[in-house]
This record gives sequence, structure tokens and C-alpha cells, in this order.
Amino acid sequence: MVRDLLESIGFDDIEVTGRAGDSGIDLTATLRKSEIPGIDTSLSYIVQAKRYSPDSTLNPRFIRELRGSMQSGQRGVLITTARVSAKTIEEEALKDHSRIILVIDGEKLIELCKNNKIGVVEKYDIDEEYFSKVEVTESELDTEETRLVGKKLVTENDIKARILRIPKEVRQILGGKSSLLIAFENGTKHSLNIDKEGEYLGGVAGIYREFGLLDEEGNPHEMYAEWQNNDDGYLIRFSKVDSQERPNITEWLQRMFKVEFQRIPSTSVFVGNDLALLCRYSKHYPKEDVYWYGITPRDIALIKERNVAKLAFFCSTRMVVFISSNDFLNQIGNLNTTDFKSGGIRHYHIFLKEVGPGLAVWILKGGLQIELGDVRLLTPQISA
Repeated sequence: MVRDLLESIGFDDIEVTGRAGDSGIDLTATLRKSEIPGIDTSLSYIVQAKRYSPDSTLNPRFIRELRGSMQSGQRGVLITTARVSAKTIEEEALKDHSRIILVIDGEKLIELCKNNKIGVVEKYDIDEEYFSKVEVTESELDTEETRLVGKKLVTENDIKARILRIPKEVRQILGGKSSLLIAFENGTKHSLNIDKEGEYLGGVAGIYREFGLLDEEGNPHEMYAEWQNNDDGYLIRFSKVDSQERPNITEWLQRMFKVEFQRIPSTSVFVGNDLALLCRYSKHYPKEDVYWYGITPRDIALIKERNVAKLAFFCSTRMVVFISSNDFLNQIGNLNTTDFKSGGIRHYHIFLKEVGPGLAVWILKGGLQIELGDVRLLTPQISA
């Protein structure tokens, strides 16, 4: 057990001695730990274990005997099932700074074993009082609402790239999986591969054609993907986007600026005459009372390459907030970011909050707020 415990708390090169002439030493071990990456700090320890009644107090002589078997500069560990007084630790274990001894008494030993699941089994009691207050039938539990895990829009770009993005609620529990078994409402099942970052599923071209996200001419049609728990994986249902819920950005821009806009393929940049806008859409997040947007490093490159004048943030069907590209680039150091597991920035966070009709603020890192002057309400005359 002592060997297993030492391994669990970071020791290796553990050798059992425990033979005649070893001066009471039971094991030797090495602890490798460094706060500086790339530097290996190896500390050698000699370890002694003493098993006594948990109600007894260890005799200080055992610590003195262990220290007597140590050379200057060595470190020791004494593990015991008994109690060890604070006085003994102070006066004996820490007495000689050239031969310091770490003491693990019975109480600490139990704590370490529990934390590292060494020789212990967790047991649980049913809280009958809690369950007596919950009166839910089996049929009530098995509803679409309780099975729903996440809902994510499948955008035109996703369809063109033939990928299906994974909701964050699912990403958080992937656990390093390389594929997911997905069932669809028509009864088919597919094992789909996960990209190395755990962001999306591939191999969905045929599925998109089957459910109408891709038509016969290869044109994309945005839909929502509703993820639900299933017996052996997940069930996905595709549903059409309500035009009253999500704006048609091209039509809205044309009505606001009175010119025709075209979207640059595979980007979020819309161009009308000499005006280039990078557009983003967000629903309202009521818990935080904000609209959230992610701006990627590729978006930033497009802003510079395409001479984008403004970023247009569509806030559901409520309003559009415009931020000049220069203002955005000047504040980029004040934005929170999310990074890829393999390194590099995945996107910069933009948080916008409506503070009154036609009034909005941009919330930066640390809660700093900037009032935004170019805000346009989306009226029935403008909306599609």
C-alpha cells in the first residue's frame, strides 16, 4: 500500500529494501518536480513505515532513528498509522535542516488514501428527504426538454465546409473521443469522426443532402441541429430557421444602405459598392443580458485584406451595432480570448449590451464599458 501511495503522490524509482542491515529503512524513492518546464529536479528520499494503533501516539525515537540512518542532504519520509504530536514534528522531524523528515501520520494517511483512492471504496447514502420532495413520474422525465443537450445553428459556411459543429455542452464531456455515434430522426445511425480540436464532426455531406441542408444544385440551406441524449450516443434533429428569429443579413443591409450587397463566398464579409462590412449575428443571452460574438484571427486578416470599414453586429432581430474596424483593432488587446488546445487563439470575445432604445455598450476585459454611437433599431419596415 505504501508503494501505491507514494506513486500516487508523485514518487517514482521506488525500491523496497526492508532487510537486515538497512537501519530500519523500508523503501527508497525519487521525487521529480520542477516549476520550470524542461528542468528535471530529482530528489532522493528514504522512506520508513510504522504500523501502530490509530489511538496511540508515535514515540519520537523512531524519527530520531530514521534521521540517524540518513546522510547530510538526504530527505526522509516517515509514514505511520499512529498519531504524531506537533511538538514531535517541530523538535524532531524539522530539527536538522540538512536531514528534514516529512511525517505522514494516521489522519493525513487516511486523507491521502481517500483523495487518491488507495485501498478505499466510496459509499453513498440515499437522501430520502430530498427524493420525498420530488414527485415526478417516469413519463414526465422522458420529455424532449430533459433529453435536449444543445441546439446549434448549422451555418452556410459549415454546410459548404461539410462539417457539423459540436455544441459546447457535448464538447465538455467528449473525454478525448475520436468519433461519436449519431442517430437521426429517420432511424439511420452514423459513426462520425471528431476533428483533433474536438470542435466539429466530419463526413456529413450525405447527411446534409438527405435532410435538405444541401439541395440538388449544391446550394446550402441553414438549419438548426438539436442534440438530444440517446441510449447509445446522441440523436440529432434538424429544424428550419424561423425568418422572424434570425435576420436575412443581405436584405437588411440593402434596405439600410439603399445599395445592393453581395457576400464574399466562404466569408462573413458583405460588399456594397465601395463599402465592405464584416457581419456577425447573435441571439440574446438572458442570463448575462448580453449578445456574444466570436471574432477569429481569419476575420482580422479579412478586415485588413478586404479594407473592411466596419463590423456589423446583428443583435437577434432587435438592432444592429456598428463598430469601426479601427476602433476594434485598437481595442483588441482589451478582449478576452479562447485558445485552441494545440495553441493559438481560437477567437476574440465581443460582448454587447443594450442599455436603452438605440443605445448599446461594448463590454471589454475587466468590465470596462464603451458607449457605442452607431446603433440602428431593426423596425418592421427594415426587417425582411
